[in-house]
Amino acid sequence: RVCEAGWLRSVGAYSYGMYVLHSVVILLCVAALEALGLRTSVWPDTLGKLALAALAIPSTYGLAWLSYTLFEQRFLRLKSYFAPQPGAARQASGFEAPAQA
Repeated sequence: RVCEAGWLRSVGAYSYGMYVLHSVVILLCVAALEALGLRTSVWPDTLGKLALAALAIPSTYGLAWLSYTLFEQRFLRLKSYFAPQPGAARQASGFEAPAQA
């Protein structure tokens, strides 16, 4: 029931983009926050860490959505054209199993 929540399903759809983009987004967010004077790398500065999370999480999600919408969906539509055919790999490799006696 919990796994059927709409927001959780969307995270699943965009998870690859989030995985690929999160480190770049975090680095950019750290640079932006430190330019504003918030230190994100020192433990006692909780405000900096909260600001980083508040900026990086929605930014990563938004960029992953954009990547999915503009890029990934187009390739996912092609999936049906590349469905595996039973025995196609064996036939393409030229390998035939020895006949049973």
